[in-house]
Amino acid sequence: DYLRALVWFTEALRLENGNAKKEEMHRVRIAALFRQSPRLARAWFHDGRVNDAVFSPDGKQVLTACADGKARLFTIADLANRGNIVEFEHPAAVLEARFASTNEHVITVCSDNAARLWDVRTGKPVGEPLRHAGPVTHAEFSPDGLRALTTSVDRTVRVWDVLTAEGTNIVFKHSGPVNHAMFDPGGNRIVTAGADGAARVWDAQTGKPV
Repeated sequence: DYLRALVWFTEALRLENGNAKKEEMHRVRIAALFRQSPRLARAWFHDGRVNDAVFSPDGKQVLTACADGKARLFTIADLANRGNIVEFEHPAAVLEARFASTNEHVITVCSDNAARLWDVRTGKPVGEPLRHAGPVTHAEFSPDGLRALTTSVDRTVRVWDVLTAEGTNIVFKHSGPVNHAMFDPGGNRIVTAGADGAARVWDAQTGKPV
């Protein structure tokens, strides 16, 4: 573990401060570690705990979710210009963020019992928040980016229209909180994972179990 060793080698250098011969030895060791360690390409600092960070489908942007109530969209290539940031404002901590496959929308999970859809080009919300009766645990887009699902402690999984942010008539129910869900690669089925000890597969069009 090169990075962990770096901490100890740096401390050894500090302890040998003033001993030129030993300092040189420690500096050689530290330089060797740097040559073999992963190189840090970019770091973005936030005003709170960062809860999630994901790449855009084209790999050109990074989306972060932060406890300071903001999701932020960074352009990786624009390393010199910190001003090239799109911020999505929330009323409470942002727990999760995801891109649509189209790169046109993102969805965020907030600790106010709601998820939100956002237009990447304008930075503005699409419609009203996607609300649940309890904390939202996860949000995910369909493969085509036209639908989104949300899971909640309220024991439901809900499917939403991305272009209008309106709920569809598809609601899946567990007997306990739902922790996670996702579409299959074709967008035809949804698998859900519940705290009730069950994983279930559903028809994404009818809402019936498969």
